[in-house]
Amino acid sequence: DGSADSLQAAWQATRKDMDDLLLAKLPDVLDAAQKAHKIRNLLQAMRRDDLIHRTGPKATAIWRLGAGQPSGQS
Repeated sequence: DGSADSLQAAWQATRKDMDDLLLAKLPDVLDAAQKAHKIRNLLQAMRRDDLIHRTGPKATAIWRLGAGQPSGQS
């Protein structure tokens, strides 16, 4: 489907964007450290399942939908 491919190609977010989006969705019963841990685990699980991938160095990374490029390809 072309529209799904377009969305996948266009969607991107910084880690701050991801934190801002997800922190508001987590229950208040969790403290700040628990929320940060939950978000880190969620992003790792999504990355392992090839739902998202990170481009660029960790500190300034951009997260995108879909699997990343295999090594050696651009």
